[in-house]
Amino acid sequence: AEGYRFVGWKNLDGSMLEETVFTATDNVTLQAVFEPSIFSNEDLIVSEIMYHPSNATANTVAGVEFLELKNVGNTTVDLAGYRFTSGISFTFSEGTVLLPGAVVVITRNMKLFRKNYGIVPVAGEYSGKLQNEGELLTLLDDSSNVVFNFAYASTELWPSQANTGGLSLETICYDHQFDHADHHNWRASTVLG
Repeated sequence: AEGYRFVGWKNLDGSMLEETVFTATDNVTLQAVFEPSIFSNEDLIVSEIMYHPSNATANTVAGVEFLELKNVGNTTVDLAGYRFTSGISFTFSEGTVLLPGAVVVITRNMKLFRKNYGIVPVAGEYSGKLQNEGELLTLLDDSSNVVFNFAYASTELWPSQANTGGLSLETICYDHQFDHADHHNWRASTVLG
């Protein structure tokens, strides 16, 4: 069931079974044991940052800034009230939920984003601008706890191709131990956007 995780089996006397093998002829009554899955803010990561989009040419549409969040946990998260407080400004509205493994985007220009990328879950438009030289990004949860606070950069340690106009920064690590501030955890995308 969503919001719960399987823990194991227990006998009717309440004792948990470590490891058991049964045959079809055994007369055994067991109870499945579940416990609530608790979402951890560590399960929410920035999976892509388009901070230096391409310019329009005769054959292409101009790119658009965006930031993609991914739920790398196994529990749905309600993003209502989560807010970016540095770098860009944005507050997620009521009803914004992120299923396990799902992504959601916030962008500087929703119309242009939809034109370029089609149907991708977009939570809305942020105010401000993602700086091409890099900057600090801070996301707070609905109780004002820091979810993440890190700076991306365009220095030689970070993937320089992402600062050439059209390639984004993409994470190469999709687990809750992801360190946003470590440039080794990022690469330039392979597709212009």
